[in-house]
Amino acid sequence: MIISPVYVRVVDGIIPLRIAATRHGGDCQLVRIWAVDARDRVAKVAEFEQIELRPGKGSTSVAIVNPRRRSSYWLAIVAYHRTGSGWERSVPWNLGPHGIPLEKLGFSSASGGLDAARKSPEATTTLSITYLPS
Repeated sequence: MIISPVYVRVVDGIIPLRIAATRHGGDCQLVRIWAVDARDRVAKVAEFEQIELRPGKGSTSVAIVNPRRRSSYWLAIVAYHRTGSGWERSVPWNLGPHGIPLEKLGFSSASGGLDAARKSPEATTTLSITYLPS
């Protein structure tokens, strides 16, 4: 099963963002975030460095995205969980697209695809994205 990135629309790119990933349990987690000009596009925005968040068990990792010269863009987000054989993609509870503020976008390490992830009682990792006050 191929799991697409989750896309979040940033409509005001000149305002900084706070991105927080919280690990609620389970195996090691990794969240990768990058910017694209249009949803479902592979080409990354050159001025935006990829972000990696690795929250520890029961803790939150935070990244601040500085203001951009562009007024709007999309964030592409994928999450991974550690298994005995390496890293596997985590399944998002909701594929979106989403806007900001975004509270509690859940990712699950449940095997069996999107239906199994939605039936699992709790997300392994949740992500929130908010604009920072200027």
